[in-house]
Parts: sequence; C-alpha cells; structure tokens
Amino acid sequence: MLHGILLAGGSGTRFWPRSREARPKPFLPIGGDRPLLAGTAERLRSLIPPSRIHVVTHRRLAPLVRRLLPDLPASNVLGEPASRNTAASIGFAAIHLLREDADAVLAVLPSDHRVDPASAFRAALRAGTATAGEGRLVLFGVRPDRPAIGYGYIRRGRRCGSAGRFPLFEVEGFREKPNRGTAVRYVRAGKYLWNSGVFLWRADAILEEIRRFLPPLARGLRRIAGAGRRGAARRIASVFRGLPSVSIDRGVLEKSRRLRCLVPAFRWSDLGAWPSLREVLDTDPRGNVLDAPRGTRLLAIDAEDCVVHAERPGLVALLGVRGVVVTQTDDALLVCPADRAEEVRRIVEAISRRRWRRFL
Repeated sequence: MLHGILLAGGSGTRFWPRSREARPKPFLPIGGDRPLLAGTAERLRSLIPPSRIHVVTHRRLAPLVRRLLPDLPASNVLGEPASRNTAASIGFAAIHLLREDADAVLAVLPSDHRVDPASAFRAALRAGTATAGEGRLVLFGVRPDRPAIGYGYIRRGRRCGSAGRFPLFEVEGFREKPNRGTAVRYVRAGKYLWNSGVFLWRADAILEEIRRFLPPLARGLRRIAGAGRRGAARRIASVFRGLPSVSIDRGVLEKSRRLRCLVPAFRWSDLGAWPSLREVLDTDPRGNVLDAPRGTRLLAIDAEDCVVHAERPGLVALLGVRGVVVTQTDDALLVCPADRAEEVRRIVEAISRRRWRRFL
C-alpha cells in the first residue's frame, strides 16, 4: 500500500524572523493562509487516507503537528529525539512502516514546499507507485522554467520508459546549487531537472540501499527496530543521537543504481528563502510582492523588486529602494538585499552566539 511520509523538521533559520526554533517553516502560512504542513497533508488526502499519512519531526514539535493535523492517529507522528538529516528520518520512517505493512511504498515529501495544481501532484504519485513497487527509487525531477541558483539539479540520462503519461529517465548525476552562469547552461542544455526532494520507493528497498551505502546508519536503525517496549524510548533516544547526519541524496541516491527520474507536470517551489515568495504570490507592476494579512496596504514609490512580509495589517511604505527584503514580526525586523536572503542564517547564528534566546 501507498503511505505518505511528510518530513517536517527545520531549525527556523531561512525565514527568520518569521520562522523560529519553536515554529520552523513547515508550521507557517508562508505565501498562503494555512501552514505549509497542513497544505502538504491536504494534497495527499484524496489519494492516501489519514491512517496512512505519517509525519517525521523533532520530538519537541510533535504536539504542534498533532494540533495542526488532528485527524492523523497520534502514533503516526514520529518524533525524533535529535535532528540527524534526511537519511536518518527516512530510515526511521521505513522501519516503522515495515512493522505495519511488509509491502509498504513510501511517498516521501518535504512538508514546506508549494505545489500546484494538487491534482497533477496526485496523478504523478499514482503513476510512479508501480515503478517504485518494482524496487526502483523514483525521484521527481521538475522541468526548470528559469536558471534558478537556489535549487539542486538532476542530470537526466536516456529515457527508459513511462509511468502512466509521465516520462521516466535514468539518472546520470546530481549537481549542487549552481552559480548563475552554470544555471543558465543547465537550462539551455535541456538535460537538467530541478531536484524536488519528492521520492517514491518501497520501504524495504530504501533500507537495502541504506545498508549498502550507509552501514553505520543501518546498524543504528536495526537497534532502534529491535528496541523492546520497556525502556524503549530511552534506548531509542540514545541510539538516535549517535546516528550519522547525512542527507539521503548524498548518502544513498548519488551512489545507487536503482534510480528512476519521473518528470511530473506540476508547478513547484521549495520556498527556500524570502525572495521565493515571488514564485507563489502576485507582484505589482514593478515586481514588488506583499505577504501580509488582509487589510495591509503597500505603498511603493520609486521602489521595485522588493519582498515585504508583515504579521499584522497596516501600511508598509517603500521609497527609493530596489531589491530588498523587509520582514516585520512582533519582536523583530529584518531588512536585507534580496540577493543575500540566503544568508539570513548568519543573523540567527549571531543571535545564538549572543545568547538572545527569545529571538531564536
């Protein structure tokens, strides 16, 4: 059966000051009127019932997940004792699902992306499930419509069939976030796709690849799977904190020969930093975008290509500025050049060094 695995971690850095440790990006209504996690779960509901939707998150965030998704069984919220990157999170979910369903196919989704339309997303999941059921690791590679520098890329190889109406390709390699010139070459070449971070695979298949390429992680997962009920939480926490911290892309996918890349037909954004709001919200004639409650007014005089976020309705006035991000919350204000918004984590790091805990 098909199960949804929603990855809802994060440290609350990329959308600071709106995102914080206690409420990272998946739990915020970035570019919309409901939290991104809730929107991700809603996209799945007509395909996968709540009983088969699972959320992997940090243990401290599990109560917040349950409040946002009350129709999920409480046991479907898998609280990690520590953050150990996506390979550990996916392996943790896989060993959990295998206890319930020996033939489980996992649709692994980041919970903080925007996808449109949802129907196209579900159609791609349906189509790719059969390929995943054959033991393949299916990656969703989105056709780029611009030379984005904030995304990782997949270099597709030869076409090797179809999944329903969607083409399937071999994978020749992965490329990290490129500079502008390299991104332009990728788009012109026509052989590169954005790595959406959406995956389909059998639980046993991904665990086999983890055993092959990440033996220390596999050993830890076996210890977690074998933990008994009495004192299990304490033992699991001890083992989990010792797991290697590595992404599933770098630890497994870059080495596996079981990959297939499915090219879907939906629009996608990973909402990686404040300027990405331009991808999901309307802009005014001069390229300014406003993300704020109803009733907020933006007055832009000789201002262009600016991104404004406000938590409360009111008036935001811009005069003579170009390409800036302005973000206001109840206790913090951020102003930075839009082309340096990826560096906002430096502010969070500086706040941490100063021990200004209430701003983290």
